[in-house]
Amino acid sequence: MTIYGVDIHPQYQAGISIEQIRAEGFDFMAVKVSEGTATYGGQDWLRRGKACGLLCLAYHFLRPGNEVNQARVFATQLKLAGVPGMLDVEAVDTNNKATLNIGNVRAFLAECAAQGVSVPLMYLPKWYWDRIGQPNLRGLPVLWASSYPSTTDGYASALYDKVTALRWVGYGNNIPLVLQFTDQARVAGKLVDANAFRGTRDDFAELIGVGDMTPDQVAMLIECRDRILHCEQELYRLFPTRANNPADKDKPTGQIYHDTILGYSTNADAYGWRAENEHFPDIVAKLARLEALVTQLIAAPPPKPS
Repeated sequence: MTIYGVDIHPQYQAGISIEQIRAEGFDFMAVKVSEGTATYGGQDWLRRGKACGLLCLAYHFLRPGNEVNQARVFATQLKLAGVPGMLDVEAVDTNNKATLNIGNVRAFLAECAAQGVSVPLMYLPKWYWDRIGQPNLRGLPVLWASSYPSTTDGYASALYDKVTALRWVGYGNNIPLVLQFTDQARVAGKLVDANAFRGTRDDFAELIGVGDMTPDQVAMLIECRDRILHCEQELYRLFPTRANNPADKDKPTGQIYHDTILGYSTNADAYGWRAENEHFPDIVAKLARLEALVTQLIAAPPPKPS
């Protein structure tokens, strides 16, 4: 079985509908979030991608030098998005000469590991591997390779029909599990890079180390978070409160003022007085923690048990 994905750039594909990508049958998506020490956005795309059922990664375009700071920038973006990463290794100068070496790659990945983020895939095409001296890639992330059987545009599935087994051949003691086979796929009204993975959706989720919640499960979590937010808002909703409140002796007799539910205790006629309750701050704190937990689950669901 083969599943398909896209890798997209927040500037080059600006305005693309993430939801439409999923609706057209794609299962995974990589979004550029950083290059060098600069960031490119993409957080909203990743959030929406997960919400509509895409398996998501963020990727970094590596520049030579300053690998530690580059990795720290990338790690921050991965943590914000709650997704694993992919490293993009293909930088060239104005003469189209490769500017990276395998030392740059290893230094960057070592700092990513030190930052506690996962980078399970590395886009390092064979043409670039040749230019940097065909180094040993054993022990590095799984290869995301590229080989284009056609330069014409079209639908991803039709273009992939032209891909032969030779385009999946490994190099550098590493085997490509993802293949970028075109930069001209018509997806959601844009021309984008399309990629293939020879395996199931569950296989890809396992490869990148994420749980694969269904769109319905994600929707349930989002609804749960919305309900928690509603509860938090209710705690601060204003209620009419009768005068002569024992906690506010300075209010003129007969004046109706307003109080929040946090300090409101009703009586028989639906008015009330302020009730200082030591448990209110604890309730607010617990709701905030619950909201944060559900938000984290939406962003990065736990991996499936092995």
